[in-house]
Amino acid sequence: MKGRIPKADRTVEGAPGMSQQTVRIMCPNLSCRKLLAVPESARSKTVRCKACHTAIRVPDAPPPQQAQPAADPDAQKKSA
Repeated sequence: MKGRIPKADRTVEGAPGMSQQTVRIMCPNLSCRKLLAVPESARSKTVRCKACHTAIRVPDAPPPQQAQPAADPDAQKKSA
């Protein structure tokens, strides 16, 4: 199976056989636009849409959100 691009699984989250977390991506092909559910292990890899066979790169995990201090509305008025 070396060199082949795996097909994306269109099974929705919580369905039988999908015990791990899934990433939902939309097929970028304008004539397809199917919603695909791929496993977390596919992040930063390329998968194929089962419907139209377009190769899709699954995005990396987003960086963790850091807690930002709430902006003080009075401080913004003073600096303006």
